[in-house]
Order: sequence, then C-alpha cells, then structure tokens
Amino acid sequence: MATFLNQFATDNRFGVAGGMLAKARAAGYSDKQIATAIGGGRSGLKIGNLILPGSPMHTQMATSNRGRPGNWIFHYMGGSGAVGMEGLDRALAEGRTTEELLDAGYLTSPGTEDYGVPGFGKKASDYLMPFQQKREEDAKLREEAPEEDPQWATDLSQTLTDLTKQINEPAVTPTEMGGYSTPSYVGKGGTTSLKIDKPKRGSRDKGTRRFRRSSFSMPTTNTASGKASNSSAVNV
Repeated sequence: MATFLNQFATDNRFGVAGGMLAKARAAGYSDKQIATAIGGGRSGLKIGNLILPGSPMHTQMATSNRGRPGNWIFHYMGGSGAVGMEGLDRALAEGRTTEELLDAGYLTSPGTEDYGVPGFGKKASDYLMPFQQKREEDAKLREEAPEEDPQWATDLSQTLTDLTKQINEPAVTPTEMGGYSTPSYVGKGGTTSLKIDKPKRGSRDKGTRRFRRSSFSMPTTNTASGKASNSSAVNV
C-alpha cells in the first residue's frame, strides 16, 4: 500500500540522500508524519539507514512537534499515524471544528487503515462519520441545484433606469408654454429668469419724474385795462 512517501522516493527508495526527506518536509509534512509513515511499513519502499525505525533520527522525528502552521493535525496523531479518539477529543477541546478535522484528515491518511473517514482511527472515524455524510449530501445538493437565471436582475435594472428617465423628463417643455422667450427654471448653473428691460440712459421716465404734475399757464384778467393776459403762469 503506497503512502505519501512514494511521491518523493527515487528508485523505490526513500531516505535522506538525494533530498527526498527534504522534499517531503518542503511539501508540508511534519517529521512526525514522515516517521509514522516510515514506521508503518506500508510504503513498500526501501528506507535509508539514517531514518530507519529505531535509529536516533527516526526517534527524534517521531517525537517532534515541528510542522508548518497549516499542518496542525499531526499534533493529534497516535502511534499508528492516524488520529484516534484521544487525539480527536483533545483537538475538539482545543477549539478545532469537525470541518477542520475532516479537511486535515488527508494529511494523516496515507499509510493508515481506512475506517470510513480518512486519517482517523476506528472510534474517531465512527464519531466523524455523520458529519462527513452530511457534508457529502450538501455537496451533492449544490451540484444538483439549478443555476439561478440572472435575467431577472437585468430586467429589474432596466426597468429602474426607464422609470428614473421618465421621472426626470418634464411633462411640458417650458419654452413651449408660450408667453416667454426664456424659460424660468432652476438648474445646476443657478436660476435663469425672465429679464425686465431697463429704461434707456437719458430717458425722462426715470424715477418718479413721470408722476410729476405738468406746468401750464392760465389766462389772467387785467382789471385796470379790462384785457386778458397770459403773462402769469400758475402751477397746478
């Protein structure tokens, strides 16, 4: 049975030489995961002497807590390489969700027994099975659900655009109403209104002059001579 070690092996061999161990580490696998996969003996690979089970390096790797931030699942692995019930309880107590555990299970699954939920032991797998089944059912429903037709959104947008255009259009154009050469309206530039012609410069109609009384002459009678005369002017 192949494990993740096989993808880094050369000539059916895995070891420190040739950078195989370094490549596995660079891919995100922790020393503990690598050591567990080696110790399981399921890879079918020839393991180099430096990292054989029982060697100082293998022992150090098997007890290591080093790993990438995204590869946290190895902290809960048991001796078989899978996450058992003890590791599962500890992970949940430390705030890990079932979704996170299911997502990370593939990192511990290579070389471990499959009990239904990859990467987990028998009891832990039984606990997580309902969550995995619910996830698979939801994924299936999403695939079978018809895609929403976006046409309704396009039609609504066009309707709103037409309505806005109708609201902004005046029912009667001011210049067509008659009686005005320039419409009076308020716009972005301010107010344009009907202009009133001012009197021309020098006009005698300025101010209140047009309301002054006119002067004219009244005939008077010369009582001495008995003749009428227009020499005296009287303002009325």
